[in-house]
Amino acid sequence: MIKLIDFGLSRRLVEVTNTQNKLVGLISYIDPQLFKNQSNSNYNYKKSDVYSVGVLLWEISSGRKPFESYNDDFQRIALISEILNGKRETPIYDTPSDYINIYTKCWKDNPDDRSDMEQVFSELKLINLNIIEDNAMELDEDPNNNKVIINIINELLLLHDKFIQIRKCEESYYIQLAKSYIASENKDEEEIFNYLLDNMDVLQNIFLLAIFFHYGIGTNKNEIEAFDLYKEAAIKGNIDSIQQLGLCYQYGIGTKENKIKAFELYEKAAEKGSISSINQLGICYQDGIGTKENRIKAFELYKKAAEKGNISSINHLGTCYMNGIGTEENKIKAFELYKEAAEKDDIVAMNKLACCYQYGIGTEKNEIKASELYKLCEEAFGIIQ
Repeated sequence: MIKLIDFGLSRRLVEVTNTQNKLVGLISYIDPQLFKNQSNSNYNYKKSDVYSVGVLLWEISSGRKPFESYNDDFQRIALISEILNGKRETPIYDTPSDYINIYTKCWKDNPDDRSDMEQVFSELKLINLNIIEDNAMELDEDPNNNKVIINIINELLLLHDKFIQIRKCEESYYIQLAKSYIASENKDEEEIFNYLLDNMDVLQNIFLLAIFFHYGIGTNKNEIEAFDLYKEAAIKGNIDSIQQLGLCYQYGIGTKENKIKAFELYEKAAEKGSISSINQLGICYQDGIGTKENRIKAFELYKKAAEKGNISSINHLGTCYMNGIGTEENKIKAFELYKEAAEKDDIVAMNKLACCYQYGIGTEKNEIKASELYKLCEEAFGIIQ
């Protein structure tokens, strides 16, 4: 009998629930049904083993760990919710379709739809693994080229996630970062754009293609096309696209402005685990965007997202304490939060931190430090006191 008990986690999940850090690095391998059935002693753990094998088979074909772009504990904890909502890694470009079919059947959401371990073993035996090398040579003269492009795509998605967290920066900031990174990898924007266009069967590629149209990277700027692609990816379950669609409705990007629809989409994305959308909901409640103004609710949402590592929410939380928005005024706490966000490269928070040093708000007055911070802000984005 073939046995692999998702690294022994299937039967020990409940035992380590209170020691979260032990699981953070292994979240990608754990059957999501285990999080739903912790109290069910009759759950079929064999199908959890199959799920884990499927993830391992994907890892073998890709040469990297699953969801490696989720590189801090907050992101990987949020990943639990995304996996529960159907998020899986995407097949690698030159992998034989028979091999892909094996591991995708292993990680189906419904355990009854998964293969059993004997079926997995039998199907693997039938595959002539030599075709991997042959297919790679036929599809691409340089088999490493696609890996480079995929790595670029992952990095561009991470850069966009950080840009969204510090949304008050100009769009030109992300455009400059994206173009510089692509050039540093000896690629051109059009090549990445064409790759995305040719590989729209991968959900994250649809999302990034929308970003390229949105900002005019590798193609002419086309906000209507961007909106349509965000919508397509959102319908297919991409959480980032749901939030981005909300931003389109909020600001009238590629569609008519509809703040109520924007609020509803932020709620939907937040329910699916989007930390950035929790922050956006906080903004909506603070300013009455698409819903009634509720500053206490805004404060609670900022605090929730900040505790999960959202940079923008750390900054917003500082402003709540600075001005007594939804909570009691606390200048010292505000200063500490601005400092924390600034250390995470939030230029808006850095500007506020400079102001605190200049006037001695929540800290001792330090005009030299203030001047240094203002200069950094001005050099980065032209944000002047």
